[in-house]
Amino acid sequence: LVDGKINYTGVREITQADFEETSKRTRLQLNDILIGNTGASIGKVALVDDVEKYKRTTFQKSVAIVTVDPKVITHEYLKFYLQLNKDHLTHISSGSSQKNLLLSQLRELPIITPPIALQQVFVQSMGNIEKGHSTLKKTATKNKLLFDNILTTTFS
Repeated sequence: LVDGKINYTGVREITQADFEETSKRTRLQLNDILIGNTGASIGKVALVDDVEKYKRTTFQKSVAIVTVDPKVITHEYLKFYLQLNKDHLTHISSGSSQKNLLLSQLRELPIITPPIALQQVFVQSMGNIEKGHSTLKKTATKNKLLFDNILTTTFS
């Protein structure tokens, strides 16, 4: 789970039989919310939005899968809400050698659910912030490359 998406880079493939067995537990659906719940992945959140890949995707127990009731809460709103509360999710996790965020702890998590119209306004605002953040990251990367090139050219 990276930057709100499922990262398929370097994923392990399993047999069809293992996939079918695991899928009985996960029943992954389009627009589900995924929450990392073990170790360093605690609080990482992703939205299942890849129409082509989600039917061929399953997870071990280190990822919690949340299906929303769209009459109550939008999947985009919940994704952003959970991302903003990552520190809290980490704080409430338990375990001595490796922390775990239990499903019971997720079920008890209070979630503010404004009317759908306000959720949509929030999602649009957060989307704009994400776009701006992405643009800044790209600009910083380009600037670093330019700076490194100038250093190399100047001092070679």
